[in-house]
Amino acid sequence: MSLILWMENKFKKYCYRKFEAKVHFPQVRMVEEEAFEYELELINLKLLFLPIIKITLTVPSCFDVADKHSPRYSDIPYSYTVTTSLFSYQRLKRKIKLVGHVRGFYDIDTTITCIDLFGLHRMKYPITLKNRIMIHPKTLMMNVPVKSKEGLQGDEVVQRWIHKDPLFYSGFRNYTTRDSIRDIDWKMSAKSGDLVVRNYDATSDPSIVMFFLGYKDEHYYSEIVEYNISFMASFIQQAFQKQVPISLYTNFATRGKMKGTTPLECNENHVLQLFDLLACITYATGLDAASYLKRYLPKWGRYHTFVIITRHLEEELISLLYHFASVGYQIQVFTHDVEGIRIPQVEVYQLKKEVKPNAE
Repeated sequence: MSLILWMENKFKKYCYRKFEAKVHFPQVRMVEEEAFEYELELINLKLLFLPIIKITLTVPSCFDVADKHSPRYSDIPYSYTVTTSLFSYQRLKRKIKLVGHVRGFYDIDTTITCIDLFGLHRMKYPITLKNRIMIHPKTLMMNVPVKSKEGLQGDEVVQRWIHKDPLFYSGFRNYTTRDSIRDIDWKMSAKSGDLVVRNYDATSDPSIVMFFLGYKDEHYYSEIVEYNISFMASFIQQAFQKQVPISLYTNFATRGKMKGTTPLECNENHVLQLFDLLACITYATGLDAASYLKRYLPKWGRYHTFVIITRHLEEELISLLYHFASVGYQIQVFTHDVEGIRIPQVEVYQLKKEVKPNAE
């Protein structure tokens, strides 16, 4: 009995001395449904062996562990436990495969508990190993071009990243109903007796500012919000492939202290920043859509292509888009409900058709 008590005291006193635990992730950013490995390394640098070690992972509810598909619909994380042992001066690695099914920003916690040979005493490792994982949205298998009716081919619609250069023009042509009044050259019109507009040179180096706008009831339309986020992921990816600078603004609330705005850049780190923002977007909104656009769009000036992505267009937002377009802003709108919507000088494109709202 005295030997057992002595062993127990030694175990409690020395079990975590010269003991190390490390968590390795080959990558901390994954895409929805992409499997990745969690690797735990245990190091015992002493003579005392550790007969029972319980490793407990606190895993987000939208994750599957060890190839076991077990979908959960609760927001409460669940625990996954594995048991091993560690002999004297042994270094041990345990790998677990994880799959994240829902885009987001998640924490995975690891707790380690040592149990003595007789199962009488449990000693919890004083440090909880914390790791942060980012699950990026999937991209859509579709071509997402930015179309412009002003390009090198005249009036034809060209699916290229081209828009007219507001600083240089190469001549004049007769005014058409598709032209903006601001482009009319009044002196030349007076001389010729007909309305004529400046014929601008084209540039193949546009810059794009995206606005992802939501309304107060977006949590009822989570399917549409997720589709729009995947659409934006595709848009950003194709813009990067064409080396087009892009920025993203959103009035949706975000997790993880992520700002709802990004700078205007075009590089791999910036693309990661954009995808991180898409991963952190929630269904809650702050400032209403029209007020948000009115506050932030004018800060960029008129010489960008502005892309608006939203579930639908309220009357106030339509009036605001018309106002901006009439004073020279080049705007393209991607929305789900385009029936009856006609905004002069604004290109409106239909996304996936409207779906029924979520049940309360």
